[in-house]
Amino acid sequence: VRLFDSVHYLKALGAGEVWVAVGWSSDILPAAKRLSDVAVIVPKSGTSLWADLW
Repeated sequence: VRLFDSVHYLKALGAGEVWVAVGWSSDILPAAKRLSDVAVIVPKSGTSLWADLW
């Protein structure tokens, strides 16, 4: 378990420092297109329109 902030999580994913992250789709989707090791997983049931993860 590791703490990271909402600014550096993409860098940590890209570097392989973390395997799972919750992030904004506007960050994650472009990163998944650029980085072959980053994938987006969406449940068959769909996702929430909005979630407060504080």
